[in-house]
Amino acid sequence: MTTTRLTRSLLALWIATAASACSVLAPRPDPSRFYVLTALAEPSATERADAAQRGIGSLQVGVGPIAFPDYLETARMQTRMGNNRVEFSDIDRWAEPLSQGFRRALTEDLKRLLVNAIVVEYPWSPNLPVAYQVKIDLLRLERTDKGEAELVARWGVFDPKTGAVLYGEESTVNRSAAGPDTDSAVHALSEVIAELSHQIASAIDAQAAKDAARAASAPAAPGKR
Repeated sequence: MTTTRLTRSLLALWIATAASACSVLAPRPDPSRFYVLTALAEPSATERADAAQRGIGSLQVGVGPIAFPDYLETARMQTRMGNNRVEFSDIDRWAEPLSQGFRRALTEDLKRLLVNAIVVEYPWSPNLPVAYQVKIDLLRLERTDKGEAELVARWGVFDPKTGAVLYGEESTVNRSAAGPDTDSAVHALSEVIAELSHQIASAIDAQAAKDAARAASAPAAPGKR
């Protein structure tokens, strides 16, 4: 009788141990959450008026190359904790390389703002008569421990034929996130990209207006009067 009880006790202990081991080794759900940047820019009344004057397809803009810092080239979302420290999330991740998401959102923003223009990404076909080239050196694009999204970039508008700098700027753009959650932070990051796009579009519109005025005031070539 004693032997039978001992056997049953050992069997019960073995079953409990096996069940515990199975629960430990069983696959657990991945807690990772994946995010993408979104184009948010909308043209102002002035930008729409400029677009109406220049007509459909009369302006060709090339975007790139874009230099991106190596520390941002990771799927893990970053939070700037100070001038010299960043933290990487173990859960919040980018669904695509951040450099690719930035380029995609910026290009789409510019297409929305430069209404009627043709906007292409670098490298483009040499047969496309690009009038203005936008080069960007991105320095920061991240959320901060203060609940903000921050973008810092050096950028310029160039003549792609001569390489001449037509306009240059260093932009710092900050937006407060609507809430402490990651969705709000990503939306704020999309907003700072949209603001940078507005600055670039305004510079291109201003340069296009200057070039159009210069062309209109130039004396006509012989035989074309």
